[in-house]
Amino acid sequence: NRPKDPRPHGPYGPRDLGPRARQGPREQPPGMPANWERLALPAFAAKCFDIPTERSVMSAKPRKRFVIGIAGSSGSGKTTFANRIIDDCRKAGIPSQMFSLDNYYQPLDHLSLQERQAYNFDHPEAIDFNLALEHLRELCQGRVIRQPVYDFTVHTRKRRAIPRRPTDLIVVEGLYARYPADLL
Repeated sequence: NRPKDPRPHGPYGPRDLGPRARQGPREQPPGMPANWERLALPAFAAKCFDIPTERSVMSAKPRKRFVIGIAGSSGSGKTTFANRIIDDCRKAGIPSQMFSLDNYYQPLDHLSLQERQAYNFDHPEAIDFNLALEHLRELCQGRVIRQPVYDFTVHTRKRRAIPRRPTDLIVVEGLYARYPADLL
């Protein structure tokens, strides 16, 4: 319901390229149109994800899943940024979902509440990477997973799990989204 942006640079505002702008235009990647640097995210994503448009037809090849990792410290805007990507891709017709590593903290129900409150959740060992990797691989192979739900009020996993269906785009978000290396 927003009015259309009359500016020629698109809906995301002017691009401040800084020193990069002085280096001249980048080399055009193979298969990209001549104006590839000016494509808006939805149009670019539709090309990347082989989404049908008026001029194209979905290929008969098996679906390829794309994984994006967004890492950063607490309060850095990871979730906000991830949600923006997901919303823009959904508007372009790309099925997308968040894969938050916050759901993969180790279950601590074997510890007392006082011990759980003192637990260091900022250490990599706090995350169950084995389960996170297994679930991410399952999603990438087109299988449904049952993602755990972490309850931060009692510092352990809830008994229930949420079924997650595979999507074309999976945005992995969390403090350690780039650790270990085989996560992405």
